Amino acid sequence: MSRAFTPRAIAAMRPSIQRIVDQCLDRVAPRGEMDVIADLALPVPSTVICEMIGVPVTDRDRFTLWTAQATFGLAAGVLLPEMLAQAAAAGMALAAYFQELIAARRTRLGDDLLSALIRAEEEGDRLSPSELISQAIGLLIAGFETTIGLIGNGVRALVEHPEELAKLRARPELIASAVEECLRYDGPIILTARVLHADAEFGGKTIPRDAKVWGMLAAANRDPAVFRAPDTFDIERQPNEHLAFGGGAHFCLGAHLARLEGQIAIGSLVERFGDLALLSPAVEWGPSLFRVPGRLPLRFRAR
Repeated sequence: MSRAFTPRAIAAMRPSIQRIVDQCLDRVAPRGEMDVIADLALPVPSTVICEMIGVPVTDRDRFTLWTAQATFGLAAGVLLPEMLAQAAAAGMALAAYFQELIAARRTRLGDDLLSALIRAEEEGDRLSPSELISQAIGLLIAGFETTIGLIGNGVRALVEHPEELAKLRARPELIASAVEECLRYDGPIILTARVLHADAEFGGKTIPRDAKVWGMLAAANRDPAVFRAPDTFDIERQPNEHLAFGGGAHFCLGAHLARLEGQIAIGSLVERFGDLALLSPAVEWGPSLFRVPGRLPLRFRAR
């Protein structure tokens, strides 16, 4: 799968992503108001990943809530029973959906990622049937759930920092740097689980081998020993070695895709619409384990 997510492969998708973003903005331009999540942050990455995997975009309404609820399975060890049951039900619904889709796709394999996964399973030594479904679900969830948060939180951070927003509008070439700062300042994933391969010293304590630990990405991204004025939102921040995509062997497979989607979606919104103003200072969070807004009403003036 990694070949589909290389910088070169992702760069080739720029025209397609720009087309999707433009269509989203065209629909809301006459209204002067939009919900950043429903009108931009969700449809852009979900359309892109559906096309990449080979999932019908028309099925998006069926699995959008499932993908959000299934994220809680990543924290199964600390969930309340009712939350665990909800996450399990969402996971089963996604599994049933992909079982049906895979059965149909076997008769007409194509160039999409799901077809590539099926071929790997049929070779017999790479993916078992359960691994095939697990990988498909993982791609779908990771392909758009976190990017919704990147775009939504990023737009909110820019609107709440008008000087930085004005800077980006005056200098559109700062969009790549701005997206990196959005990821550092208010990224969609605030922690991640890891298992130690060896004893480790941390804060004067010894954490034993095989212990499960939580890496607090949001705290690391505000570490004053690493970042100058870490609580300041600065779209020109350099260097900006944040950990929003993890690191090492676990570095996010879709980092290049998420960056490009964020750059095009946020950059196009800022370039096309002026007088951006949030209609509510409170954040309405979505039904996800990740830091993903559920709604983000925004007023604007078409330029």
